[in-house]
Amino acid sequence: VTAGREATLYEIKDGPGYFTEMWFTGVLDDPHTVVRLYVDGDSDPSIEFNLYLAHGIGCNGSVEAQHTPWDAKHFGHLATRGGLYNKYRIPFQFSARVTATTVSSGYFWFITRGLLNAPLVVEGFTLPSNTKLKLYKQENVFLKALDFLTMAEVNGTGGWLYQITLSASGSDYTYLEACFRVTIDGTPVQFLSSGTEDMFLSAYYFNRRYFMSDSAGLTCKVDPGSIGAYKFFDADPVVFSKSLTLLWRCGEGPAPEQYGNCPNHAASVLFGDNSHQHYASAKDAILPPDINVTTYTWIYEYNRN
Repeated sequence: VTAGREATLYEIKDGPGYFTEMWFTGVLDDPHTVVRLYVDGDSDPSIEFNLYLAHGIGCNGSVEAQHTPWDAKHFGHLATRGGLYNKYRIPFQFSARVTATTVSSGYFWFITRGLLNAPLVVEGFTLPSNTKLKLYKQENVFLKALDFLTMAEVNGTGGWLYQITLSASGSDYTYLEACFRVTIDGTPVQFLSSGTEDMFLSAYYFNRRYFMSDSAGLTCKVDPGSIGAYKFFDADPVVFSKSLTLLWRCGEGPAPEQYGNCPNHAASVLFGDNSHQHYASAKDAILPPDINVTTYTWIYEYNRN
């Protein structure tokens, strides 16, 4: 493959079907590789992703490399400069093409597998035949303290929130004191966590650092304030019939009424003595730092009509 030139890795003109596995080795295995999928004749990419972020690897790829091999249920990284795989089930009706653009020239190895003319079954759920896998990206977004970030907004279709990856960097970790919020089908805000690390099934600012499990993982943590984490919603599905909005925030404090306050009805930014006390107003609290953040949100979308 030639650096900077989009190369076709695989193409199929048949269907319906879906991908069940992709495996990348050689120059493809790089934090800067971009993979694109063109589904059912789309001239623009139906899905486009940074290879590492699509495998839950945020913040700093060289840090994650120190912890290979690791293997989770849905993806893993099993070798140096290779063995990077995922099991996203990506459906198509009559055609699909997979491409990659690399930053280095050289040799690569790519394997993909899939099924044709079979029901789309994801984690035991049989999804409608018109299902599409969508990727919502917020890339290199600058957030000031207490800013909200809309990670994904879907309207006019049903679906299933399948996976999220968050990569963020600040001058300390206090921005992690933030709830994930979701609105489903126009109902009031619901809280998916009481803090950022809680969403990824850890606690206390990921104080045990790295873990890569089937449900969630922390693939990167670099002091003073950078993290990369992923979570799958296969065992605890978040589903919707007509709309979904997923929100995150840079730190936590009193919120506008439409967003609601965290479940403790107060904010939980650190005080000056670094104690995790909660407070009812921001008067004496140290606000979190401004941050740079990238999020990936994978959602299966379908119409049951």
